[in-house]
Amino acid sequence: TPTPFHGEIHEDVEDWIKHHERVARHNGWTAEQCLQNLYFTLEGTARHWFENHEASLTSWDICVAELQRTFATLHRREKAEDLLRIRTQGPDESVTSFVEDVLRLSARADPRATDDKKLRVLMRGVRDDIFGGLVRNPPTAVRSLRHGGANIERASKRASRLPATSKCRCN
Repeated sequence: TPTPFHGEIHEDVEDWIKHHERVARHNGWTAEQCLQNLYFTLEGTARHWFENHEASLTSWDICVAELQRTFATLHRREKAEDLLRIRTQGPDESVTSFVEDVLRLSARADPRATDDKKLRVLMRGVRDDIFGGLVRNPPTAVRSLRHGGANIERASKRASRLPATSKCRCN
């Protein structure tokens, strides 16, 4: 079942449509069934909008276009660009989580962004302990950054679990 869409300012209609269509594919819905089931996934303002415009929503494609026209955030791209500029890896955030979030934001900010551009954003925002390991053998692609960063994380976790050693002073 798709999550509900309310039509609130903080909701991203583009993401919600993708989610709805993913659920529809999983359930084997046709475009007509997507349209028929839509009412049951809308709440609040979005449901009122649907009730007011239902007669003109004669196909799924028309409905999607109207949903986007009505509820799309005009500043979606700019917001993603702003978030990318300040995005850094959190102290307890895994490299994989950081990379995937940056890739999601990059797709919103610039769907045609090159791997080099994404790599620069990632290297700028990765935690210092990961960055230090990566600069020894600089990644040439996002995949190699993800792999190398994850290896550094695993090694760091293993090292932190080792018992402390002391120097033996044998006389």
